[in-house]
Parts: sequence; structure tokens; C-alpha cells
Amino acid sequence: FHVNVKPASRMLSRYFWEEWLELKDNRRFPSLESYVRSRIQSEFGTESIHEAQRRCRQLLCRRYIRYDPDKFAPYPELLKPYLDSSRYRLTYENGTVVGREEA
Repeated sequence: FHVNVKPASRMLSRYFWEEWLELKDNRRFPSLESYVRSRIQSEFGTESIHEAQRRCRQLLCRRYIRYDPDKFAPYPELLKPYLDSSRYRLTYENGTVVGREEA
């Protein structure tokens, strides 16, 4: 689990990062941002970078599981201030993570 998680813009960039590195096409895509902009329509069905960030965040957050202190032990006291002031909150549906809200 992560106390300090990435904003949606970083999640989207990271989603395409390895693909862009392996491509090695600096002429067509001199930056990761240029590659991301070229791929969001086919991957997320939108031209909007903000909507692509939202859809990517939702997709990635679905892999998360609800924290169970009985299974994983309670949070250390040292982390409680960070957890209480986090700008990110997971959203659940029927006990399953379905996305994340950003404050």
C-alpha cells in the first residue's frame, strides 16, 4: 500500500512509459507526453487528457484491494497523520475498489 500516491497525471504517464521507451522513436515521439497524447484515443477512447487520466486512474485502482487490518496488521501509528490528511480516497462498490477521488 502507498501512503504517498501519484496524481492521475503521473499514473497516465507511467501507464505508457515502458511502451514509449521500447519504441525508441525519438523523431515521431521526442517526449513521453507526445507519445501519451498519441495513444490516449486508442487506449482510453478519448482525446481529452483529463478524461484519459480519469479513466486510467479508474482502471489502475481496480487492481487495489481493501485494506484488512486483521489480515495485514494495523497501520503503524507513525502513518496515521498521513492517512488522515491524504488527498486521495479510494471509492468502493460492494466492498471492491472501483476508483479514486482526488481532493
